[in-house]
Amino acid sequence: MTADEGTTAINGHAYRDLPEPLHQVGAVLVASSFHPGRTARNHLRVQAVAAKADPSSIEDVLDLVQLTDAASRRVGGFSLGMRQRLGLATALLADPDVLILDEPANGGCRAATPTRGRRSASPCSPGRCGSASAAGG
Repeated sequence: MTADEGTTAINGHAYRDLPEPLHQVGAVLVASSFHPGRTARNHLRVQAVAAKADPSSIEDVLDLVQLTDAASRRVGGFSLGMRQRLGLATALLADPDVLILDEPANGGCRAATPTRGRRSASPCSPGRCGSASAAGG
């Protein structure tokens, strides 16, 4: 799917113009963008390097989305709900100011209600969470 009109700004800037964009915007768009042979923890390690995120945040986000007990399991064996929570953990790795969720009614934001140690507000508190939905389902 490609956009055919309109623009989106994050804090007044186009995403491509943001310095360290993953520290400013976390997004959960698809719950299937994981290598099925990687463990959840390994997936987050790779993503932390790509996002230049503090590796210590891996355990924080696993705990936040209640996947600590499954962190050593391969993602290919995860249920849809577990993959959605791993997507949310990935989006939260760099502690972004803004969180964008695709289809949040599927339960993604409820898993993020608890707060992380260094976070003063829940990731889904007012002003931090946005949602996107494809028109026409």
